Amino acid sequence: MSILKRLSVTLFSRLDNVVSDIENHDAIIEAAIEEQAKKIANAKVQLLHLNRRKSSVLQQLKNANEERERWQQRALNEAKVNESKALECIRRRKNAEQQIEKLKQSESEYVTAAEKLSRDIQHSEEELTDIKQKRQLLKARESSAKVRSEFTPNANANLKQAEKAFDRWEANLMESPLEIEEALLVDDFEQAYQAEEKENELKEELAQLIRSDQERVKKENANE
Repeated sequence: MSILKRLSVTLFSRLDNVVSDIENHDAIIEAAIEEQAKKIANAKVQLLHLNRRKSSVLQQLKNANEERERWQQRALNEAKVNESKALECIRRRKNAEQQIEKLKQSESEYVTAAEKLSRDIQHSEEELTDIKQKRQLLKARESSAKVRSEFTPNANANLKQAEKAFDRWEANLMESPLEIEEALLVDDFEQAYQAEEKENELKEELAQLIRSDQERVKKENANE
């Protein structure tokens, strides 16, 4: 008995889970959409920071190139008058060149990271659009199925039962003495009208006959 009870509890638990999954599928999709939208928003913020840092590196690279050119020109100017100063200018130019190489490496890394993140954002947005479209399609199909189910024979069972109830009700009323009496009264009333209408027709026919005879008499008198 305990085994059957445990089996029953397990089956009902699984059934509850299935029903819960069916009822909450829209909520699950909505949560997935919100989560995906948040990830995209965060990724766009990261992309913005990457682009700002890349812009900063580009500005530093521009400054480093200008600095290298300045030290190179100074070295040329000092080479004719002061060799030690010229050598110091060359040393500083080399430092600027090393800084330029580091900045170029940083720029390349930022560009690569920004391009990858941009592709990821685009792919995520396409997925989000696809999820939303599928959700709308399934909701439309669900609504359509619900409407169709309301017009199926099984769904109209109550309506048919109501129609049968009306028929039985009307039959009972027709069988009641009051209904029969009212029906007879209606027939007598109709018959009275019909008799009166027939009598009027006969009177009209008689009047027409009299007029015709009077016209005949007038013509005969006129001929005499």
